[in-house]
Order: sequence, then structure tokens, then C-alpha cells
Amino acid sequence: LRCSDGDCLFTISVTNGSEKRIVGTKFVMIKLK
Repeated sequence: LRCSDGDCLFTISVTNGSEKRIVGTKFVMIKLK
């Protein structure tokens, strides 16, 4: 988890095993299995 200038980079794991990176301060880490 990397944060800069108030914006944090979150990694979201999806069911197909792919990873999406979303930049935002209000996002949370979600893991789907």
C-alpha cells in the first residue's frame, strides 16, 4: 500500500485472479474468492 499527497494506491483482487489498481482516498481493499 503506497500513499502520496493524500492519495493511496489500493490493489483489488478479482475472481479471475487479475489485479486492478485504483487511486483514491476513500477506497478499501476488497478480496473476492
